[in-house]
Amino acid sequence: LQNIISKPLSMRQQKAMEFVKQNGSISNKEYCVINQVSKSTATRELSKLKTKQFLVIEGLVGRGITYRLNKNI
Repeated sequence: LQNIISKPLSMRQQKAMEFVKQNGSISNKEYCVINQVSKSTATRELSKLKTKQFLVIEGLVGRGITYRLNKNI
Protein backbone atom coordinates (compact mmCIF):
# COMPACT_ATOMS: atom_id res chain seq x y z
CA LEU A 1 0.00 0.00 0.00
CA GLN A 2 2.91 2.37 0.58
CA ASN A 3 3.68 2.31 -3.15
CA ILE A 4 0.08 3.23 -3.90
CA ILE A 5 -0.06 6.09 -1.40
CA SER A 6 3.24 7.54 -2.63
CA LYS A 7 1.81 7.94 -6.15
CA PRO A 8 -0.11 11.17 -6.79
CA LEU A 9 -3.60 10.65 -5.41
CA SER A 10 -6.06 13.23 -4.21
CA MET A 11 -6.69 13.54 -0.48
CA ARG A 12 -10.06 11.84 -0.92
CA GLN A 13 -8.47 8.98 -2.83
CA GLN A 14 -5.81 8.59 -0.13
CA LYS A 15 -8.54 8.52 2.51
CA ALA A 16 -10.36 5.82 0.55
CA MET A 17 -7.21 3.74 0.16
CA GLU A 18 -6.57 3.92 3.92
CA PHE A 19 -10.19 2.89 4.51
CA VAL A 20 -9.74 -0.14 2.24
CA LYS A 21 -6.49 -1.05 3.98
CA GLN A 22 -8.21 -0.98 7.38
CA ASN A 23 -11.57 -2.49 6.39
CA GLY A 24 -10.79 -4.75 3.43
CA SER A 25 -13.13 -3.02 0.99
CA ILE A 26 -15.13 0.12 0.30
CA SER A 27 -18.53 0.70 -1.20
CA ASN A 28 -19.79 3.74 -3.05
CA LYS A 29 -21.90 4.66 -0.02
CA GLU A 30 -18.92 4.42 2.34
CA TYR A 31 -16.88 6.61 0.00
CA CYS A 32 -19.69 9.18 0.09
CA VAL A 33 -19.71 9.20 3.88
CA ILE A 34 -15.98 9.34 4.56
CA ASN A 35 -15.36 12.01 1.91
CA GLN A 36 -18.65 13.90 2.15
CA VAL A 37 -19.28 13.77 -1.59
CA SER A 38 -22.26 12.97 -3.80
CA LYS A 39 -22.98 9.50 -5.12
CA SER A 40 -21.92 10.49 -8.64
CA THR A 41 -18.60 11.91 -7.39
CA ALA A 42 -17.94 8.74 -5.39
CA THR A 43 -18.71 6.57 -8.41
CA ARG A 44 -16.44 8.64 -10.66
CA GLU A 45 -13.53 8.68 -8.21
CA LEU A 46 -13.78 4.97 -7.38
CA SER A 47 -13.86 4.24 -11.11
CA LYS A 48 -10.65 6.24 -11.53
CA LEU A 49 -8.97 4.19 -8.81
CA LYS A 50 -10.14 1.05 -10.61
CA THR A 51 -8.91 2.34 -13.98
CA LYS A 52 -5.51 3.10 -12.42
CA GLN A 53 -5.58 -0.51 -11.15
CA PHE A 54 -5.37 0.43 -7.47
CA LEU A 55 -8.73 -1.24 -6.79
CA VAL A 56 -10.66 -4.16 -8.25
CA ILE A 57 -14.43 -4.61 -8.28
CA GLU A 58 -16.13 -7.41 -6.41
CA GLY A 59 -19.81 -8.23 -6.40
CA LEU A 60 -22.72 -7.71 -8.70
CA VAL A 61 -23.63 -4.63 -10.69
CA GLY A 62 -25.24 -1.81 -8.73
CA ARG A 63 -25.51 -1.73 -4.96
CA GLY A 64 -23.70 -5.04 -4.56
CA ILE A 65 -20.39 -3.66 -5.83
CA THR A 66 -17.49 -3.25 -3.45
CA TYR A 67 -13.93 -2.27 -4.24
CA ARG A 68 -10.89 -4.10 -2.85
CA LEU A 69 -7.16 -3.55 -3.14
CA ASN A 70 -5.63 -4.93 -6.30
CA LYS A 71 -3.28 -7.60 -4.97
CA ASN A 72 -1.30 -7.55 -8.24
CA ILE A 73 0.36 -4.18 -7.54
